[in-house]
Amino acid sequence: MTKTILMFLVQFNTQSTKTVYLCKYNLVYRVILDIFWDLGFIFGYKKIKLSNNLKYFIIYPKKNKLNNKIFKKVIILSSSSKRKYISLKDLSILVEKEKGLSIFLLATVKGVLEANIAIKKKLGGELLCKITI
Repeated sequence: MTKTILMFLVQFNTQSTKTVYLCKYNLVYRVILDIFWDLGFIFGYKKIKLSNNLKYFIIYPKKNKLNNKIFKKVIILSSSSKRKYISLKDLSILVEKEKGLSIFLLATVKGVLEANIAIKKKLGGELLCKITI
């Protein structure tokens, strides 16, 4: 799952210079797009079905005024061979330290969540990546 998320984030960030971005439909991508919508990184997205019966997302990204990319950097913190788990207490400390500079995505028992949402729901989990904004 981490590789899928990394590939999506890197492709999305490099393609975000376009006014519209097209990617294959994936449930993990949908969760991440919902997080990006809540954080204001995209104008929106919609699911479409093409004539060959394949499903895709059309994404409308918001651009950073400085370099036309949404994120400065994406760092993968957990991999299939080296998983990094974080408790609620440690997550709260980490988010407070990075407040306003980065967002963290976690895999929890309730699905993939942004760190602040995981804290509100009192959940720790696998720390997937850090996105510097």
